[in-house]
Amino acid sequence: MEEKIFFIPKPYKMFVKCQTPDKIKFKYPLIFVHGGCHIGKEYEMTPDGRQGWTNYFLKKGFKAYILDWPGVGRSHTQKNFDKIGGMFVVNALIKLITKIGPCILFTHSMSGAYGWIVGEKIPQKVKAIVAIAPARPGNIQPEGKFNISFLKNLMKLKKEDVKRFWANSDQFPKEAFKQYYSSLVPYSLQQLKEVLNIKKCQLKIKNIANLKKIKILIVTGDQDPRHSKEIDGAIGSYFRKNRLSCDFYWLPDFGIKGNGHIMMLEKNNIKIAKLIKDWIYQLSTN
Repeated sequence: MEEKIFFIPKPYKMFVKCQTPDKIKFKYPLIFVHGGCHIGKEYEMTPDGRQGWTNYFLKKGFKAYILDWPGVGRSHTQKNFDKIGGMFVVNALIKLITKIGPCILFTHSMSGAYGWIVGEKIPQKVKAIVAIAPARPGNIQPEGKFNISFLKNLMKLKKEDVKRFWANSDQFPKEAFKQYYSSLVPYSLQQLKEVLNIKKCQLKIKNIANLKKIKILIVTGDQDPRHSKEIDGAIGSYFRKNRLSCDFYWLPDFGIKGNGHIMMLEKNNIKIAKLIKDWIYQLSTN
């Protein structure tokens, strides 16, 4: 395997790791975009030391790009970090994808909203979007009614909140919670406002028809307290009503149970990766 590290230059300063298997078996590379309070390592290795999704897909012959959003992790700090919003990350992703060509985009949680906009902006460069418990586009998300002091409390990442929302499932490796908790990074205040849709500021799709040629897969587990079958299923329904190609995988329908919000780190993460891999393989046969 060959590995290269580079940065998308200013103003974004975004860390990117490119991993190329010895033999590439699939035409389009995968771009892994992490969720809020995490970095790209959420796809690389689990907190208890098992292989992550990127290693699995590399072994299957996929080229992979792993990134850290601007301002967090290996991308280092940014001036005015709290003012960095989703469009800043979207524009950095567009810069990356324009550089490397057509791809399959993985998004998770907060970055789900970014993936829809990337697909809208450069549809010719995005062949598919795999969205793990994704944030809804602002088009269908109810407005959030929260005050600023409450938001700042959310930014403190208390252990009890992390256990309640992210490390809560039967499949989460609870013996590695300390390692997981130490890996988390702060939100940007602006990104937090967006994901909660404060004053209707969540990113909205302006021209949904641009997404018509992009295949979409939404994946949700049965123990994610903020992403129920109804909430995430409604994203798929919204897309299909607009004549997009969108599959919604509710994991229990495939005999996969006990998964929460951080399924790429959970004990059965490879079983889920295989399910996604099989869906991606269909793209080359349809």
